[in-house]
Amino acid sequence: MRYTDNNGDAHQFTDKIGSSTPLYNRNDSVDVLYDPLSPETAIIDRGIFNWGISAFAVLLAIAALWGSFLFFNAKKRFEKQLLLNQLSRFGLDE
Repeated sequence: MRYTDNNGDAHQFTDKIGSSTPLYNRNDSVDVLYDPLSPETAIIDRGIFNWGISAFAVLLAIAALWGSFLFFNAKKRFEKQLLLNQLSRFGLDE
């Protein structure tokens, strides 16, 4: 990709996202997000899809935390029930 920054300087970068069918044709105009201190660090502005991988990682982390909470909560209930069953065998459950 080639783009011109706000100062009129030309820069080039390779987009990290690609597909077998190009999303854009040669010479199409696209919005580019870049770091003014490091203009070679740039991405095509895809709106909300710029953060798709990050959003997926956050959702995955939330699901993992929720799953571990359910697992440990179930483990506590199981251990408590196991203890109560053992106590009832010896008549100590009163």
